[in-house]
Amino acid sequence: MKKSPTNPVRFSILLVTGCSSDFEKGMKQSCRNTGGSRSFCSCFYDRMEEHYGKERLEAIGMMQVRMPEDFEEVSFKSGQQCAHKL
Repeated sequence: MKKSPTNPVRFSILLVTGCSSDFEKGMKQSCRNTGGSRSFCSCFYDRMEEHYGKERLEAIGMMQVRMPEDFEEVSFKSGQQCAHKL
């Protein structure tokens, strides 16, 4: 079993290139590349999307808008919640 990443922020702020329809796939792949399991990465993405909404999360990831002040905290808490859930 793969260990869940301890710092979800490190992969959540990576710039994902390509069409916005590929954003979710790219973000989850970035998560898996840092050691997250498929279930952890799906949970993490879902929590982030719940908080920010799909369009805003994509805009953040594509660096089209300013990084929200609470982004690091939301990322950390989302990662913790998903790690405890799994």
